[in-house]
Amino acid sequence: MQEQSFEAVEKVAKANRLAIIFDKAGELVMIYTDPRHDYTDFVLEELGLGDPNDKIK
Repeated sequence: MQEQSFEAVEKVAKANRLAIIFDKAGELVMIYTDPRHDYTDFVLEELGLGDPNDKIK
């Protein structure tokens, strides 16, 4: 059921060109984020914790 929910959320997000969807049922939780907005690798690189084999685009 959870997998179906996430697939539906992703489909709605893409169809409506949404970058982020929040779950308002409880604590503020993002349930979908367009991967192009994930800057985790950049932050890890800035902290010197990045994987030297990763290539940041």
